[in-house]
Amino acid sequence: MLSREFLTGFKRETEEKWRDQIIDPLIHGFQFQAGTRWRSGLSDEQILAYEDEIGIRFPSDLRAFLGEMNGTDLVTINIFGSSGEASREGLVCTRTHETLSQSGIALRMRSATRRCSL
Repeated sequence: MLSREFLTGFKRETEEKWRDQIIDPLIHGFQFQAGTRWRSGLSDEQILAYEDEIGIRFPSDLRAFLGEMNGTDLVTINIFGSSGEASREGLVCTRTHETLSQSGIALRMRSATRRCSL
């Protein structure tokens, strides 16, 4: 299982990297904005309620991660490079449980989980 020490170091190092992050138009894909920070983690009760909502149990590493950090405070920027498509904001790590629940992904995940278990 991911240790608290590892997750604390990961959080610290990524926030340091993002502090002065510059969006590079030559790198395609999602990029973090300058000043992005991790949101506070969820309580065990919140994680359990989220698992109940979507009808699955998370692996211990995901539970540990969500207990330390629950997504980021800023959305990422998706750079499409020379495709001609404009850059846009995206949700990669933003408010994990709230975003999934509000968008209806939870219902689709529950449906897919049931299909896979047949």
